[in-house]
Amino acid sequence: MIGLFRRRGNGLIWAGLVLLVLALIPRVVSSPYFLHVLIIAAIYAVYAASWDLLSGYTGQLSLGHALFFGVSAYTAALLNTRLDVSPWLSLPAGAAVAVLIGLLVGLPCLRLRGPYLGIVTLAFAEIAFSLAWALSDISGGEEGIIRIDSLVSGPTSTKYYATLVFLVLGLGALYALTRSDFGLTLLAIREDEAASEAAGVDTTRYKLWAFLVSAGFAGLAGGYYTHYMKVVNPDILEIPLSAAAIAFTLVGGLGTIVGPAVGAFLLTIIFQEFSFLVDVRVLAYNVLLILVVLFLPRGLYGTLRARLRGGPTEEPVVYRWLRPVRGLLTARGNNPKP
Repeated sequence: MIGLFRRRGNGLIWAGLVLLVLALIPRVVSSPYFLHVLIIAAIYAVYAASWDLLSGYTGQLSLGHALFFGVSAYTAALLNTRLDVSPWLSLPAGAAVAVLIGLLVGLPCLRLRGPYLGIVTLAFAEIAFSLAWALSDISGGEEGIIRIDSLVSGPTSTKYYATLVFLVLGLGALYALTRSDFGLTLLAIREDEAASEAAGVDTTRYKLWAFLVSAGFAGLAGGYYTHYMKVVNPDILEIPLSAAAIAFTLVGGLGTIVGPAVGAFLLTIIFQEFSFLVDVRVLAYNVLLILVVLFLPRGLYGTLRARLRGGPTEEPVVYRWLRPVRGLLTARGNNPKP
């Protein structure tokens, strides 16, 4: 028990230090563009953490998570531009629609697992993307919806601090949720669904709730994104955004909530800061992802947390691949020459 409180205390100290550093950045960095990059990264952090709740904690693979992000973004944009609804109302309204879509997608998918579930979620996202292009009178077509009101007015630094609050609230809520009885039940379902059902857990209900909560937080991120960028187009529903949530989480650490945020900041900064090197940034992005998956299967944050706690770290994938080769070389080295 003492060790548990000590770990939580250390976690709070580290979280406070990171938050302090983020809060001081506008004081030492005068570049509005760099603050803009950090704002985008913070929004993606909440989005990726929402995917982690569904796939990392519950084990339900979503390959079309951009569906919830994009539907909320479009809902918020349409309410704001067509009906003159305040951004402070259109944002939660967009998230509510994302939850509704999560219900419509989640119900028929509850009995699906693994790649089958992933394919269905991807199909739903592709349907939404096609509809956004087909219904150009509503979606704005290629140009999209423009002149969307901002949530916060003022310089980029003001918007940065507002986004920092959004980040803390979003990650804090998701992290607290995973530490609750609800989160522990999701972990139990992920590890052994049959055993959870045998113990009397209504796994169907819990998986549906995980779908809804994940969709809601992805929707909040999508609505916040569209009110910050003040434009939305069908690209927001494309496969790359769904893949980004997976990449952020794998780089940071699956099943950690904090890990996806680490991955989102790292990869977004790499991708945005080297935007003038189009081919190089894509190469660096993918090479980093491959290296982390091969050598740090728990992700950057997941591996660091395991080491600080003194627990075992998972053997890198590449080491497992090379194990037969090492065994062969060792065997040959121990055999005397004829």
